[in-house]
Amino acid sequence: MQVSRETYTILQSHLQPNGYLSVPALAGFMQEAAWKNVKEIGVPTEALLKQDLAWVLTRMQWEFIDTASHRQEVMVETWPSGSDKYYFYRDFRIYEKERLLATITTTWILISLSKRQLRPVPDFLSKLSYTHDKNPMPRATGKISALKNVSNQQAVEVNWHQLDVNQHTNNTYYLQWIIESIPTSVLQNASLQKLDIVFKNESRFKDRLTVNLSKEGNTEFKHSIVNTDEKELVLAKSIWA
Repeated sequence: MQVSRETYTILQSHLQPNGYLSVPALAGFMQEAAWKNVKEIGVPTEALLKQDLAWVLTRMQWEFIDTASHRQEVMVETWPSGSDKYYFYRDFRIYEKERLLATITTTWILISLSKRQLRPVPDFLSKLSYTHDKNPMPRATGKISALKNVSNQQAVEVNWHQLDVNQHTNNTYYLQWIIESIPTSVLQNASLQKLDIVFKNESRFKDRLTVNLSKEGNTEFKHSIVNTDEKELVLAKSIWA
C-alpha cells in the first residue's frame, strides 16, 4: 500500500497565539494528505460518493513530540495501515525536516450517505493489500469514561464554512472547540502532549452545540460536545505539560 508524503509551509494563519502551529491547522494538513493518498491507491472520495458511500472518522489518538513555527515546512506522512469487517485504519507521522513532531493513528468507517447508516467494508476495499514499509501504529483501544464534574461550558453553532463536502461538521472544528475550552492559563503556559478523541455522532448546519470540560487532574482534562437533545457527538481526553 502506498505511503504519501506531502509538505506544507506554515503560514501566519496557521499559528496559535504562542507562535506555534495550531492543532486544527495540522489536522487540516492531515486531511489534505489523506485525500491525496486515497486517490493514489485508487479509492478516491469522489468514486465513493457515486456509490452513496462516505468515509467517517470515528477516532483519533495523537501523541505530540515537538512543534514548528512560522515559515517552517512540515511533512505529513500517511498510509492506510489495515482494515477489518467495519473499520479502516490510517496512520500519520508529522516531521519538520528530520525532526518528528507528532504521531497520529485514526479509525474510519464507511456509511451510506442517503441512509446515514454504517456499511460493511465492500469487497473492492477489503481486497486491498496493506503490505508496505511502514509498520502499523498501535490501534486506538479502550474507552474514555464520561465526564464527572463539568467545570466549563461553551455554546457554539455550526456555520456554513464549518461543513465538509458531506454536509456535516468538519472534524477540525471539533478539535478547535475542544482546545478553546481549556483554561487560558494552561493554553499560555503548557503544551498539548496527548489527545484521544472519539467521534460518535455528526452535526449539521445551524446545529447548536455545547462544549463541556472536566478537569481530571493538574494536567488532564476530559471533553464532550453535545447537541440540544443532549446526544453526545464527541468524547475526548487531553493531557498537557
